[in-house]
Amino acid sequence: MHCLPEWASTTRCELQDILGAINYFLDEERSGLVISDSRSGLESITSPRPVCQDLMRQIHHCLIRAKTNALLIWTPSHIGFHKRNYVDNLSLMTLQP
Repeated sequence: MHCLPEWASTTRCELQDILGAINYFLDEERSGLVISDSRSGLESITSPRPVCQDLMRQIHHCLIRAKTNALLIWTPSHIGFHKRNYVDNLSLMTLQP
């Protein structure tokens, strides 16, 4: 598990998770969906002036070298997803040392 620094913004946390999902698809040589409720995170991926430029470079690099497809989808929230509390708790754990 990857721990983020205490100063990490919500957007940085979301982007780190998106990068992790894309890397998973690359490692497994699989295609898949990355579903996020972080509209700002997903919008920054295509922005000419993104926040968290270091993560954006990594995400762009992974997407370019991908031999499979990783489809990024925005959803308004985790509402309706089975195990949404589990996912939320995993996100909180990235902030703990």
